Amino acid sequence: MRALQDSSSLSAGGPLNTPHFLTIKGVEVNAGQTASFHCTVNGRKRDNFRLWLQGIGGREAPMKATKPWNNRRFIGTFDVENTTKGDSGRYRCIVHSDKGVGVSNYGELTIKQPPVPIAPPQLTAVGATYLWIQLNANSINGDGPIIDREVEYRTVSGTMYDLQPVDKTTHKIGHLDPDTEYEISVLLTRPLEGGTGAPGPPLRARTRCAARLLGMNGPTCAGPFRAGASAGVLPLGHPAGRSLGDGCAPAPEVCLRKRLLILFRLSRWSFPVTGAGPRQSS
Repeated sequence: MRALQDSSSLSAGGPLNTPHFLTIKGVEVNAGQTASFHCTVNGRKRDNFRLWLQGIGGREAPMKATKPWNNRRFIGTFDVENTTKGDSGRYRCIVHSDKGVGVSNYGELTIKQPPVPIAPPQLTAVGATYLWIQLNANSINGDGPIIDREVEYRTVSGTMYDLQPVDKTTHKIGHLDPDTEYEISVLLTRPLEGGTGAPGPPLRARTRCAARLLGMNGPTCAGPFRAGASAGVLPLGHPAGRSLGDGCAPAPEVCLRKRLLILFRLSRWSFPVTGAGPRQSS
């Protein structure tokens, strides 16, 4: 039986009349991918040759293809498809002919599990249009090494989605909408095809409201800023923000998506593109 575990042959006519193998190499793939073994056979391929791949756990794979290497050798290719951790182990090539049986050495099949973070990212800072996060991805389920990191985020309500590569343990997600809730996850990648794991547990975070503006319904208040108030806003920093006087009450806080800044009488002005108004409670 020892001869069957090495690159050898077994026949009544002796090894010179029976095809035998060169040493096969081990294979490493990520779970779900196809593992390909290449077995080089000494001898010319005959129609009566039958080749297959045999795992020590009992799994077998038929030959996928053959190609000539030279006039004395050919290569057989065997695929173990849809691999799982349970397919890990030792495999060997076997050839059967009317002259006898040839058996290769064992090659190791190693199945790696793509990495997935155990914990969600951590929120470190919040603005109206950005969120700072700490990836928090040192603890994983699966196998390393980690060669790439990505941050996936989407709006909780809506269809907005994006995926950003990152090269640090902290990351700023910018150009977000104010007062909007986002769901953020981290994806990790290990070497070889199919090495990206599923998104880790999500973090839910909401951006802040945009800068506060004081809105007015029109030029109804007397005072030195009446001409500017015709635009429906007050200059930033105007004392009317505390008390408009003359029967005018401060406007409610509003959350705005955009602001337009203009220069008027050497002052900085700000007003909403779609108009300012009270925020409706849900």
